[in-house]
Amino acid sequence: MSASNRKSLPISYALFLCASVAVYSLSGLFVKLASGYGFMSMPYLLCLFGAVFVLGLYAIMWQMALKRVKLSLAYMFRSLGAIYSLLIAYFVFNEQITVCNMLGCVLVVAGILILLGGQGEKVKS
Repeated sequence: MSASNRKSLPISYALFLCASVAVYSLSGLFVKLASGYGFMSMPYLLCLFGAVFVLGLYAIMWQMALKRVKLSLAYMFRSLGAIYSLLIAYFVFNEQITVCNMLGCVLVVAGILILLGGQGEKVKS
């Protein structure tokens, strides 16, 4: 398929997919926060409510994304969740980022770019 016949993925769709995966990653933040409180205490329940709320928001965003983007393409962006989770762990919980973590992030991004190219998709600005 020539470059002129390739379908383009509008940058707004790519950014929306990235945002929906980032929202999904926030559910892990709330669950991790809940683990620091006593079972069924008010802070514990608030954290769990936050996780459920975020997952509901993610479900709505994901459905909106799937209306506009092929499923195989959308799931490529789900792998970004590992990167978002790593950033949350670093900035919120002061966990260390190792060279292996960084290498994994590079591989995830490279994999998405490779798969975008192999699908005949390119991001259009």
